[in-house]
Parts: sequence; C-alpha cells; structure tokens
Amino acid sequence: MHTPKLSRFLISALLIGAACVAVAANLGPDDRQVSFTGAPGTTATDAVSPDLAFDSTNQRYLLVWSADEADGDFLIHGQLLTGAAGAPVSPAFTISAPGPVGTDHRQPAVAYSPEHNQYLVVWSSDVLNTGAYEIMGQLVNADGQLVGAMRRYSDMGSVDTDTAFDAVTPDLAWLPNLDVFTVAWAADDDLGNLSDGRIEVYGQHVEVSTCTETGS
Repeated sequence: MHTPKLSRFLISALLIGAACVAVAANLGPDDRQVSFTGAPGTTATDAVSPDLAFDSTNQRYLLVWSADEADGDFLIHGQLLTGAAGAPVSPAFTISAPGPVGTDHRQPAVAYSPEHNQYLVVWSSDVLNTGAYEIMGQLVNADGQLVGAMRRYSDMGSVDTDTAFDAVTPDLAWLPNLDVFTVAWAADDDLGNLSDGRIEVYGQHVEVSTCTETGS
C-alpha cells in the first residue's frame, strides 16, 4: 500500500516526465540539411565539428563547421539561419583563409556579441606553419560579411614552426560586463616546466570591435 508521500512523489514524477516529452517534441520538419559538401553522392568529402550561436538582435543563428570541399584540406564554413524555422538566410560562405596545400582549419566555435551585433569564430589551424596548430579567429558581421583579416590568438612553443606544440579544441563566450570575448583552448607548450605532450588549458581575452587580444 502506497503512503501519501510516495503517492505524491509518483504523481510528481509522472507530471515531470510528461512535461519533458512535450518539450522534446519536434518543431517543424525533421533534420534539415545545412551543409552541401562536395559532389552529390561522393563519400570523399565531409562536413564535421558544427557549432552555432544565436543572434538575439536579428533573431537568427550563425552555424559554422569544418569541411573539405574537394582537395582534402579542411576550411571553416558558415551559414546564417532564421531563428524560427532554421531556414538559410543567404548562401553558405567560407570564413577561414585558405593556406598552402596540405593545411587544415578544424574544430570551429562561435559566439555572438549583441553589443556590437557581431560574431567571433575561432578554430584550430596550421595555416601559418604546416603541422603546427594554433588558434585562429575571424570577426563576422551579423549579415555574414567578414570583418578585417583572420587573426591568431595562441602562441604555443618558443619556436613558431615547432610542430611538437599544438593548440586545439577552442571554445569561447562573450562577457557583457567587460565587452570582450574569452577564448579558451587545450595545448602543450615548452615554457617553464611544460613539455611536449603535457596538455593544459589556456585562455585569452579578445576585444570585440577590433578582434585583437587584450590583457595577458
């Protein structure tokens, strides 16, 4: 025989479960394809590592991903989507600057600043020195136009071309009280008691309007 307390618990659990089912219902059509990488039907090209941020001013998203369109070298791509339906606002565009053959741009992350109505996209890339991955960034207007040039935020290894030290898996957020983006990543370095293969987490503030590093 159930006690009143146990009965109340079971009823509460059922109500919470019903609410979760209602919230989990699909809104609109299932599984909209956003990226169209390579020739139709090919298995030689891929789109990976998506991330997105919401533009609260214009009520839409910037979705970013890494893809190898044709030559096996991965670039960072972006697509603006409406907030209500997730429909493309304009054609997809390339965010990263291509480098020499054999270089890659991977693992993008994106955040939005409503104060400036701009996104910052960051990723891991060996575009500056093949095989030596650093964190790169690009400012993007709310309309998808790139602002200024691609910039570098990490500095791993005392010798810039040393492929033993890499910066990977970046993430970022906008801090409204400081009006900066904070970029964080995992990396190994050779300063102090650090060495190849010892992974630590690093961070850097980035000033929004100029996309430049601020502070240490």
